[in-house]
Amino acid sequence: MKFFKNIKNSFWVILANGAYSLSQFLLISLMTKFFNLEILGIYSSATALIIPIITFIGLNSRAIQLTDVENKYKLADFFILKVIGSIITIIIVGGITLLKDNSYLLLITAILLIRRISEFFSETAHSKLIKEGQFRTYAISLIMSGTLSIFVFFLVAFLTNNFILSLISYSISWIAVFLFYDIKKVSLKEAFAGYQINWNTLSNLVVTSLPLAFVALVNTLYNNIPKYFVEYHIGIEALGVFSAITYVSLVGNLFIAAITLTFSTKISLINKKGQYNKIVKIIIIQEVLVIISCIFLYIVYFILLGKLYCQLYLVVILTNILM
Repeated sequence: MKFFKNIKNSFWVILANGAYSLSQFLLISLMTKFFNLEILGIYSSATALIIPIITFIGLNSRAIQLTDVENKYKLADFFILKVIGSIITIIIVGGITLLKDNSYLLLITAILLIRRISEFFSETAHSKLIKEGQFRTYAISLIMSGTLSIFVFFLVAFLTNNFILSLISYSISWIAVFLFYDIKKVSLKEAFAGYQINWNTLSNLVVTSLPLAFVALVNTLYNNIPKYFVEYHIGIEALGVFSAITYVSLVGNLFIAAITLTFSTKISLINKKGQYNKIVKIIIIQEVLVIISCIFLYIVYFILLGKLYCQLYLVVILTNILM
């Protein structure tokens, strides 16, 4: 019975993260279809600025939340930490963007930052759902966010051919799912009922999360440092081409990270009981699921590549993957 339950949970995890990864891939694909390379380059520049900062400020607390089997920290603690992190991120990103003296980049960065912050909070809600074994609810939230945002982006881009309106609509879709679905499912109002901020608890959470934050920062810089050099030495349009080329592998990495992180709670519980032989089994199952899922996703991507990219993009992307 437990075996079938694990298969069912794994199915929801794969479905949710597959839909999310595909939506991120489709976003870049639609940008190349409807807009020019300069816009794609500016978008890539904004994300390359935001992601490392918000990743580090976020402290990778999701991993702590999922493995906190003793419930040392409350849901409200993680949300308060996200609020503080969001304020710090807005100040840092806003300051750096203003130094670039590019009003269009500033506008796109502001829109993307709001969208990323909403995802920032959604991650905390999703972690609670995963920890409590509500994989179906977690999957529905992620699938709704991905499919709704891509559909709205496509519709607005098709009707208006305006990138700013398309991006605003895309961001609003993510925020709407968090406000009208995620908050309700995690009972956020009840989580804050009678809650008082304990600064010692928050500081302990920060100290515990800090090593994970540095690891997450290094991983994001690995993907984004080349973008900084491309933009500075070649230009914003070249950055657009580079982002389109590398986005397939980046989405694959996001998918793998999400799958492995989802099993963290179960591994922590088994580790607490000292059942180390079961940990090996779970890791093997996890890796098999990742391999099977990635093969399926890449097959889907290759089918879509020819339809969404021009011939030049297709040749370069496939070359990049094979290398």
